[in-house]
Amino acid sequence: MKGIINKIIPFSNVDGPGNRLSIFFQGCNFDCLYCHNPETIKIFNEDNYNEYDYIENEKLSILTVDEIIKEIDEVAPFISGITVSGGECTLQWKFLEALFKGVKEKYPKFTCFVDSNCSIPLWTDDKKEFVNILDKVMIDIKGFTVEEHEVITAVKNNVVIENFKYLAGMNKIYEVRTVIVPEITDNEKMVDNISRLIAEKDKSIKYKIIKYRQNGVREDLLKSYTPNESYMRNLKKIAEGNGLENVVII
Repeated sequence: MKGIINKIIPFSNVDGPGNRLSIFFQGCNFDCLYCHNPETIKIFNEDNYNEYDYIENEKLSILTVDEIIKEIDEVAPFISGITVSGGECTLQWKFLEALFKGVKEKYPKFTCFVDSNCSIPLWTDDKKEFVNILDKVMIDIKGFTVEEHEVITAVKNNVVIENFKYLAGMNKIYEVRTVIVPEITDNEKMVDNISRLIAEKDKSIKYKIIKYRQNGVREDLLKSYTPNESYMRNLKKIAEGNGLENVVII
């Protein structure tokens, strides 16, 4: 079994607690207006790529669990775990399960985090081992209503919301994140609804409200601007008013 990897960052302090090795998997089932990693969207599998063209033209890697663990070996004394991201890494959840098993076998103290849009059902029987072996999930809730979510991602969010409830019930949520884009949705109402959802499950879950930034986005799809500090502080106040204890503006 092999994973289709866009890039590996050996040291990251923004993808979970402590220094972590971050692995960005290729392929995403969302098409977000504000995507900052559009090069990771295209989905490949064993049936639709030629390995050599793939590596040469897309600058991607096709790696086994053992090959990734060799990458981890190089930095193991300096990190506290790994984080898998994307694209949408859970599209390759079978490989992630094998990777996490291999990492924990060799480095029992390491944590394995998942950075995900949580768009595939994680509560099904076939994914129980995967969910059990991961430590925490950093979940993007990009919109609360189906309509909001479709405007932003072109995909409904029913599965995302159910995954949040399921993972929160298992104490598997590390943080929830929402990107704030002015004039696309009613951000006050959206943050109000999402923060209420989080508070119903666990008021201590970290909620990051993230300023939209123009750097790296596809300007042909979205022309907007970065919200100001006053606007963001108001959104934070709304979330805290719903009982959340750890709201962060990024």
